[in-house]
Amino acid sequence: TLTSLTSLNLSHNLFAEVPPLEQCIDLQSLNLSFNKITDVTVIQSRIGGVSKLSLQGNKLVSTVGLQFLMGLSHLDLRDNMITDW
Repeated sequence: TLTSLTSLNLSHNLFAEVPPLEQCIDLQSLNLSFNKITDVTVIQSRIGGVSKLSLQGNKLVSTVGLQFLMGLSHLDLRDNMITDW
């Protein structure tokens, strides 16, 4: 079931925003690389306690919202257009 999922790879899709994954309460690792995500301001309410997050190759220009992911120990933001930290 979704509630017991600990790792999820959603890379190489066409997501324009972080999908709502609130049901994945045990999710620890999330790969959202190579999508079309531009905004992560609401990411904490969507993915909660993830400790490993890859957002490589999206269209991010800002990291605002990531500061609320308190359990984050690994973050990959390569290949984005970030100008606002």
